[in-house]
Amino acid sequence: MINKICCIFNIAPHYNAAIYSLMDTELKCDFYIGDNLQYPIKLMNYNSLNGIKRKLINKTLVGNFYWQYGTCNLAIKPYKYYIMTGEPYCISSWIILVINRLTGSKTFLWSHGWYGRETSLKKFIKKVYFKLSSHILLYGDYARKLMIEEGFNPKKLTTIFNSLIKNIF
Repeated sequence: MINKICCIFNIAPHYNAAIYSLMDTELKCDFYIGDNLQYPIKLMNYNSLNGIKRKLINKTLVGNFYWQYGTCNLAIKPYKYYIMTGEPYCISSWIILVINRLTGSKTFLWSHGWYGRETSLKKFIKKVYFKLSSHILLYGDYARKLMIEEGFNPKKLTTIFNSLIKNIF
């Protein structure tokens, strides 16, 4: 298994251009990025990334749930690490998480994590989803605190804000 990092993101918002560029040059990631979401947001130029492999198609299924075409087969590629958008609404991400769990590939979910206003059903779904990952990269300390209170292992929660820590890989 190679040590290359596979990044699977729902979209590449313009405000992440600097960090994605740094990941591209420093970590030599392969990027697979979705084409759109249900809400309008300015996207970065994907072609500026040397590691861009494919633009993915996000297809809405029901409500906020969607499928990201072209991602599930990435779980059987020779990647050791995966960084994915940590969004339980992406059904194809669940499949990748399960496959990676079974094969031993490490999956890092980059997410807002907990908001503090989740219903009981949403808490249950998020717990199952996030516990399938190897590690969770969070935007803020508040979410980390809430997730620890929900029983998550603090060693598997890293607050990175809008950056990445190179030595985590």
